[in-house]
Amino acid sequence: MLQLLDGVEYMHRNWIIHRDLKSSNLLLTADGLLKICDFGMARKYGNPIKRYTSLVVTLSYRAPEILLDKNPKYTRALDIWSVGCILAEFYLNKPLFTAKNEFEQITQILDLLGTPTFKDWSNFFKMTFAPRKKYSPTLMEKLPTKQKMTHKGLILDNSALNLLLKLLTYNPKKRLTAREAKQHCWFQETPKPLNYTLMPTFPSLNKEIRIQALRRIQKEKSIQENILKNDGFHL
Repeated sequence: MLQLLDGVEYMHRNWIIHRDLKSSNLLLTADGLLKICDFGMARKYGNPIKRYTSLVVTLSYRAPEILLDKNPKYTRALDIWSVGCILAEFYLNKPLFTAKNEFEQITQILDLLGTPTFKDWSNFFKMTFAPRKKYSPTLMEKLPTKQKMTHKGLILDNSALNLLLKLLTYNPKKRLTAREAKQHCWFQETPKPLNYTLMPTFPSLNKEIRIQALRRIQKEKSIQENILKNDGFHL
C-alpha cells in the first residue's frame, strides 16, 4: 500500500490522473518493487479542472462522483477512491464491490457507507442519479475492542478501518490525498511497512524460462556434436 501511494503521489504531483487504478494494474517485480501499469486512460490535468468523460475506471473501483453525475467534473481524488477499494481488496482477497452495472454499484456503495448527509456532501443531492432511498451504513467507523468483523467478512482493526473510510470518503474534497494517506497512523503500527529493498523476493519466471531454454539448447548442441564426432566429423 505504501508503494502504491508513493506511485500515486508521484503521478498527482506531476498533474497526471491514472483513471483506471485496480489490482490487475499493479505488478510486482521479483525483487518486491510495485509497478503501476496501463496508462491508457491516464490524462494530464490542470487548474481549473475541466469536465472529462464519465466512461473511466473499471466499475468495481469507480468513484461515486462519476457514477452519480452524467457530466462529471472530477479531480485526482478519483484515483484515491480506487486506492481505497484496493486496500479493502488486499484484506478480502477479492473486490470490495462486485456490481454488474452502475445501478448495482451505486447501491453497493450506499449499502456499505450509508447515504451521505448534506453536511458530508451537499453535491450528492444535486446529482443526476442520486437515489431518494436512505441507506444505513454496514461498515461502521467505530469497532468494539474484541469485535473485528465488519462488512461481509472484511476484517480490519480500528486504524486500518479509519484509513479505509478516509480513502472512501464521499466528498472528493474531503478525501485524503496520497501524501496525507502515507502519513496515516496505520503505517506507523507494528509490523511497519518494509522498504521495497527489504521486501520478500521470488524467482523471476522469465529468468527460469530463459535458463531452461539455454540448458535445452546446450543439450541439443551436445547431442549434435556427439553424433558428428561418431560419424568422423569434427566441429
